[in-house]
Amino acid sequence: MLKAAVEGPPTQAGRPLAAVIENDVVLRRLVVRILERAGFACVAAGDVSDGISALWADPVDVAIVDLGLPGLSGLVLIDHMTAVFPDTAVVVVTGDSSRSTAADAQERGADSYLLKPVAPDQLVLAVDGAIRSRRGTVAAAHKGGAEETVTRLLRVAEARDKETGHHSGRTGRIVAALGEELGLEEVEVQRLRRAALLHDIGKVAVPDEILHKPGPLDEDERAQMRQHVRVGWQILAGSDDPPLPLASVIALAHHERWDGGGYPLGLSGEAIPLEARITAVADVFEALTSDRPYRKALPVEVARSMLIDGRGTHFDPQVVDAFLASDTIGQIIGRGDAATEEGSIADVTLHGARQRAVRVRRDAVPGRVGLGHLHDELDAQPDDRELTTS
Repeated sequence: MLKAAVEGPPTQAGRPLAAVIENDVVLRRLVVRILERAGFACVAAGDVSDGISALWADPVDVAIVDLGLPGLSGLVLIDHMTAVFPDTAVVVVTGDSSRSTAADAQERGADSYLLKPVAPDQLVLAVDGAIRSRRGTVAAAHKGGAEETVTRLLRVAEARDKETGHHSGRTGRIVAALGEELGLEEVEVQRLRRAALLHDIGKVAVPDEILHKPGPLDEDERAQMRQHVRVGWQILAGSDDPPLPLASVIALAHHERWDGGGYPLGLSGEAIPLEARITAVADVFEALTSDRPYRKALPVEVARSMLIDGRGTHFDPQVVDAFLASDTIGQIIGRGDAATEEGSIADVTLHGARQRAVRVRRDAVPGRVGLGHLHDELDAQPDDRELTTS
């Protein structure tokens, strides 16, 4: 039996740590036994959810992933690892001999692709080589990895819920238009747009039955939904590569309210980072004007009127005023929901930046008649589902 040849910082009991994520119990135990005999420490899981938990529990050197996992595909797990655990090598062990599947797995970040049944020595060599390869390229990957990380994280979010990807893409475009209207420099606008794309990344941890529930959330469900801001911050925090530090702040603070009634920290006024105040307006408007599991999209004028009524309570007045004054946002709204899945992660060039702050009178905007119950709901229900920003 070959022994692991990799050297470096030990992960567990002085040995490199391997996560074996395989649906078949017998095969999972066999792979663990082979790797332990070769000098690895091992943790095991039978599906994507347990696999992600194992990856978060300890720093894993290599993951051995079956693509045919129950529920979410192993490809989704590879996307998650590439985005969140870029130092972890990935070896795919599967019965799928399709060349397109193998190419897809390698494109998503797999270091090696093995077909079942796998000989013990072949497995050990592949795992050992994958770790060496990943360690040899990780520095280069980190150098330009921030943009790749944004893309990969968006793929993870879209794998859970395609509508989240479309929502993030259009929210990012509205955020950029607001940044222009408020006078931010172009480089700041583009950094803000990229960061805002990840504002809801924490929803990857929200159970499907809550994320897609067709009716109102109960108190326990609402509490779980609200955890997405902290989870998003935990996923994104700790990197020095732009736009991830800014993205972590936006993820944490985009549900704070101007009047202090938001969450998770209860910040108010200018204590809320400007980028989060901008994202809050874009996020709510985009959600209001899109179909959700629990209601159809609201008319644009209804959503616009709700922003006006939230001016100075839920939202920063200056950001609402910028929204109402922006010609670019009018163009985005006019395009409707035509954004493609690729568009949610593509760079968007916005034209006509006016580089100025604006002030608009609230009574200058039409569409505020006959919306009483919606306005009351905006003021009385500062949580995700009632504001349709879940």
